[in-house]
Amino acid sequence: MRTIIAEVIINRVSKRLNKTFSYIVPEKFASVKAGTRCLVSFAGKHEEGIILSITDADPDQFDYKLQYILDVMDTEPWFTEQMLLLAYWIAAYYMCPLIEALRLFLIDKVGIQREYTYEILWDNIPAGSEFSSLIDHSVKSLHEKDAELIFGGHLKECLDQSYLIRRELLSSVHAAPVERWIEFVSTPKESDLIRSSKQKLLWGLLKTEKAIPVRNLKEQGISDAVVRAYCNKGFAKVIYKAKDTYSLITDSNTRGNEKNPTEEQFNAINEISKLIDKSSYEGVLLKGVTGSGKTEVYLQCAKHALEKGGSALILVPEISLTNQLTSYFASVFGDDVVFMHSKLSKGEKYNNRQRIVNGESRIIIGSRSALFLPFKNLKLIVVDEEYDSSYKQGESPRYNGRDVAKMMAKISNCPIVLGAATPSIATYYAALSGKIRLIELKHRVFNTPLPKILIYDMRGDYSNSGRLISMPLRELLEKTLENKRKAILLLNKRGFASTLICSSCGYVFKCPNCDVSFVYHKEENLLKCHYCGTTSIPPYKCPKCGNRKIRYLGWGTELIEKELKEDFPQARSQRFDLDSTSRKNSAQRILNDFKNDKIDILFGTQMVAKGHDIPNVNTVGILSADSILNMPTYLAAEQTFNLITQCAGRAGRGKERGEVILQTYNPEHYVIETAARQDYEKFYEQEVEFRKMLGYPPFLKLLKITCFNKDYNTAVNQANTIYRFLCEANKKLKAKVSFTEPFPEPIKRVRNLYFISILIKGSNFVDLKNLMRNSVIFKENDIIIDVDPI
Repeated sequence: MRTIIAEVIINRVSKRLNKTFSYIVPEKFASVKAGTRCLVSFAGKHEEGIILSITDADPDQFDYKLQYILDVMDTEPWFTEQMLLLAYWIAAYYMCPLIEALRLFLIDKVGIQREYTYEILWDNIPAGSEFSSLIDHSVKSLHEKDAELIFGGHLKECLDQSYLIRRELLSSVHAAPVERWIEFVSTPKESDLIRSSKQKLLWGLLKTEKAIPVRNLKEQGISDAVVRAYCNKGFAKVIYKAKDTYSLITDSNTRGNEKNPTEEQFNAINEISKLIDKSSYEGVLLKGVTGSGKTEVYLQCAKHALEKGGSALILVPEISLTNQLTSYFASVFGDDVVFMHSKLSKGEKYNNRQRIVNGESRIIIGSRSALFLPFKNLKLIVVDEEYDSSYKQGESPRYNGRDVAKMMAKISNCPIVLGAATPSIATYYAALSGKIRLIELKHRVFNTPLPKILIYDMRGDYSNSGRLISMPLRELLEKTLENKRKAILLLNKRGFASTLICSSCGYVFKCPNCDVSFVYHKEENLLKCHYCGTTSIPPYKCPKCGNRKIRYLGWGTELIEKELKEDFPQARSQRFDLDSTSRKNSAQRILNDFKNDKIDILFGTQMVAKGHDIPNVNTVGILSADSILNMPTYLAAEQTFNLITQCAGRAGRGKERGEVILQTYNPEHYVIETAARQDYEKFYEQEVEFRKMLGYPPFLKLLKITCFNKDYNTAVNQANTIYRFLCEANKKLKAKVSFTEPFPEPIKRVRNLYFISILIKGSNFVDLKNLMRNSVIFKENDIIIDVDPI
């Protein structure tokens, strides 16, 4: 007898559980499709599973008795065919369990939640009783919170009287949401009207609207108690409606902001639009100097994609850029724009996802997480600032959003545009090699010259008494403020002081969990570890020798704040870093204030350098251009050049030329010199030669294996085992690889775990990955595999 069999992967992360299990599909779910989430029994528990394939088979051919799928959670598959293909590729390329790749597409990683519902036994409730009129009789059960809202303090009484039965319910956290509404039932008599202002407000709303969402009432300060009082008197009742999607964009009704493209922009738009018409994959590097109007090119190309009946995805590296770009696109496309990033609530993410499913929004803007949405007829992908390290995810799966976007474009048969003023070495190499198309914007929109950059050598600056802001920069800031212009200052370190040290014995105050110094945050008067989040009260004496002379060394963005208040007390300055933007929408609020002339000087970490288009910014100060240059990564030079160029590019984006002061202790370094001249081609020529000589991308690929353990020797022994595996594996490989001996990471202990790594170089890792997959060594959970590490 043939039966419908589903291959199901369990939503539980384990390297040893990286396979599917067969389940029988009950007849009532016979129409279920691959990509649907389901409820199954696994190892004695109810678990969420994802159906990866459907076949007809004889259950008797299996070595074990098949169980039935218990329930199906989606009316339509959560995963489209394209999403499943992308997940398979991510799992294969980045060497992660398939379920980890699939979970990228889920709004909530835990698919099953235990809730309590109250079944209403209408036959037990006397007709005409006070409880009979509280809710519509078509409602058979209530969620726990809803029952508490409606029955209030009478909930226990209703249970005791057997009017309600409390039941445990397993449900999907992704189920289509419903929301509570209060619906008008009858007009109260004059004597029944309660005279509080909120109750009068509720009555006025009900009389006009007839039915109102509870969330709207709460926004107006109407409490559950007021709602309950009206329901108890029979004037209103609770009903449930499917939750409609709604636009999260506040200015979506503002239209007509399209600009007339320059000749360069027009040519770029025309060339990319022709690629959209072909409906086939092609990579494009849009290389445009800062202020050349790449965003307008993105917008016009997205418009063309929509005209062809498709959708467009625009990726940006920072959440703050998501809001800025969304506002600009919404001024042209209105509600056709939707955004996605990690700071949205689960409800907002579900809402925006549903708008895409319903076809209500066809332009999607977001950070790397926006890649994992159910796009319809995707015609264009744009990756803005494609070089940015923020596209790389720090935890498994350690994917790079830019490279996943390339694969998405291939699956969707559409072009991908990689935009940058300073493209990554690998991307520019691909463009010059003819692997992708190169389109250039060589001039700023207003033909304003690129900003004038002055290198200031800090080595001989003895007169500045250890201050961050040099004298030339201070004078330039004075001139800027006098001329009613704005300034941006960059220092890529948070906090007030990066090190605390005892001036008597030299004791350094370190995090107890990590091999790093505490950073002092003056605003909160706390010592913080920027790796594990541990905090401590600043000491008044040394714990080693008892001396009270504690010195605060180094600097951070909070120190800039102090200097600006001392030097420019009348200026309105604002810090812009991870600490000052931790609250939801705070980054957007700060940028809006800066744009609307409520802030004179914006200062902070690299967040200030990321693509912000703010009028009247004529001055930029880069306070420590060397901060990234000495980082232990082959990308240090590239990242330094990009950061300097991007930050400098914030100046003079209008019709006035900007000025930049670049403070450095390495003025002769080729990165500093070429960045000051804004000569990307010269920088590329020198850097690509170093990469070729040392065997780094784009000439060879990298793969890093890291072992971690609370015990240092255990981590070392595990790494040595992998080293021996690689030695044996290399004998079998057609494409040989080279690899280092095990080495401690630069910060070898984080969160009380020791990290020991091996770096592998090779032209191709396909065979090596296959050997690794088949080895039990790599099924251990204390091993990190990082493909294309940065």
